[in-house]
Amino acid sequence: MLNIGITMRVTNTENYYELRDSIAKDWYNYMKFVLPNANWVLLPNIESKIVDYAKYWKLNGFIFSGGENVGESSCRDNTELELFKYSQKENLPILGICRGFQAIYSFMGGKIEYQNENFSKIHRATKHKIYINNSTKMVNSYHNNMAVLDSKPKNIDVLALCAEDNSIEAFRSENILSLLWHPERERRFQEWDAEIIRIFFNCFIQLIYAFKNF
Repeated sequence: MLNIGITMRVTNTENYYELRDSIAKDWYNYMKFVLPNANWVLLPNIESKIVDYAKYWKLNGFIFSGGENVGESSCRDNTELELFKYSQKENLPILGICRGFQAIYSFMGGKIEYQNENFSKIHRATKHKIYINNSTKMVNSYHNNMAVLDSKPKNIDVLALCAEDNSIEAFRSENILSLLWHPERERRFQEWDAEIIRIFFNCFIQLIYAFKNF
């Protein structure tokens, strides 16, 4: 059984100071669509305690969701870094979405840089074309940052590029899949990127059970 933990953003109330962990409600419907047979739990931003939390719930996969920029919330940054190190040690799959893409790219040694207004016109609250698997697809875009290509970690493969400026839109590593767009925010979920996610997680769960039964 696939047991996935999904990270959350840090937010504050409007009228008084009280930090909260939260996640867009889109994820509830999207998880039913993309991985209907998986169990999943939301992960609090508890920094060094998160690995014990993941072990308690017997998690064998993670989704680093979207939200605030890397560096804006130290407790979220530290929580996801602990999960990243744990997943690398145990060879557990991580899916990064938007901010999750950026966090993972940073954890692997790459650079994420804020871009100018021309970049934002293509990538902030809009849609644009990407090149992926020898085809062209349309994706949504909600970010102002770019993964610096010259700093690309050696152990990742670029899967998709923006058709307009050639910036990285998706990458893959041994146990990592990262997408810069938000598949969960589509009014009608797209089957093509959902299938990429399903294949990614299902391949790992099959390996996990194969090793257990060896």
